[in-house]
Amino acid sequence: MANNVLANAPIAQPKKHATAPLAIVLIIILTVVLILLGERVFSDLNKAFNPEYGGCRLSSYHPAVLYESATPIYQSVNCQTADYRTNEIMLHSAFAIPILLGAIILYFFTHLRTTGQPYYRGLTWSGVVFAFWLLVHVVIELAAFLVVQQKTLGVYLVFIFLIIILTGLIVFLQRRKQLNEK
Repeated sequence: MANNVLANAPIAQPKKHATAPLAIVLIIILTVVLILLGERVFSDLNKAFNPEYGGCRLSSYHPAVLYESATPIYQSVNCQTADYRTNEIMLHSAFAIPILLGAIILYFFTHLRTTGQPYYRGLTWSGVVFAFWLLVHVVIELAAFLVVQQKTLGVYLVFIFLIIILTGLIVFLQRRKQLNEK
C-alpha cells in the first residue's frame, strides 16, 4: 500500500499579523495626506510667526512649496534674507522635531516592545514616514541656507552630514546582513 504523501506534508502556517491590502493602500493615502498637511503647516507657521515675512514675501497667499527655501524671495527694501531664512528654519524645526520624537516613541511602543499592539503597527509607519519627511525637509532647508549664506562653512557641514549618514547606513546594513545570516 502506498503512503499518502499529502497527509504527511507540513501544514502551512499563516503569517501572524498580516496587513490587509486595503489597509496598506489606506496607510499610503494617510501618509500622503500627512505630508501635505505638514507642508501646509510649514507655510502657515512661516506666514503667521516669521517677523520678516511681510518684508520678504508678497501679501497674497503662497501655497506650501516643497523645499521652500530654494524658491526666490521677493526682494524689497525691508527684506533681510538671512533673518528671514533663519526664522523660517527655526519655525520649521520647532514643528518637525517634536513630531519626530512623537513618531519615535509611537514606533517604540508598537514595534519594539513585546507587549506592543500588533494592529497599530501598520498605522505607525505613516507617522514615521511623515516625521522623517519633515526632518528631511528641514535638513535640506538648513543645507540650502548654509550653502547660500555661509558658503565655506555650509559646504563643509553638508559633506560632514553626508559622511555621517552614509557611515550610519553602512553600519546598519552590515549589522542587518549579519543578523539575517545567523
